[in-house]
Amino acid sequence: MPPPRRKRKAASYEPRRRSPSRLEFRATVDGAWYEARVAVQCGALRVMYEEFLEEQDEWYDPAGLATSSAWDVVKLRARFRVPSTPLEDTQCRDLQAGARLCVSCSLDGGDLKFYDAILDSVYPAAHEIVDGMERCACRFAVQWSDGPRAGSMEEVGIERVCCVQSSPVQDPVLMEFLDGVTKLAGDANVETVSQEIHVAPVVKGGVPANALQTRHRDFNGKFGPASRQAV
Repeated sequence: MPPPRRKRKAASYEPRRRSPSRLEFRATVDGAWYEARVAVQCGALRVMYEEFLEEQDEWYDPAGLATSSAWDVVKLRARFRVPSTPLEDTQCRDLQAGARLCVSCSLDGGDLKFYDAILDSVYPAAHEIVDGMERCACRFAVQWSDGPRAGSMEEVGIERVCCVQSSPVQDPVLMEFLDGVTKLAGDANVETVSQEIHVAPVVKGGVPANALQTRHRDFNGKFGPASRQAV
């Protein structure tokens, strides 16, 4: 596996008022989940993918979002969540059918990306003790919710499973930006928009004229929302 592609040092636009926190972001190019950080620079929201080059950052222009509709703001907000956590070897007994998971998906060409899935059932197996540590040998039947295998079933091992967290996103920079754009876009029935978000088209990222020019590229899929990788 090639070494991680480190991000080059970002150009200086505006001083950050707060240290950026780590989030999970559903990319527009492939619908997979990636670790990311956010910052507001030149008035625009910059989404910076962890372990990827600056050219793959996404920009969202508040003016463009505000002049479209409140739908786009709600859809963008739904693309962020707190990072999923790897399922620990001692936690398999706690999983219940219907649990929402984020699972690594091995694609053609060796790409590894993370997509959401729903737990169908757990096939228990005796755990082993390796170097004094408990190792789970159970198998997990999941139904893919997103990605190229959406709707299909697959049986996976614990090394591929992460648990989606229900905690709300509390990143102050992101919340301030989205709340401000929501006010600009005007009032809307947010509850109705949220219920229908899964059928809405993807919002495009706007790039401010005086910011670093970027364009979306296909990711090589070697990194996902958790440090655990499939083997």
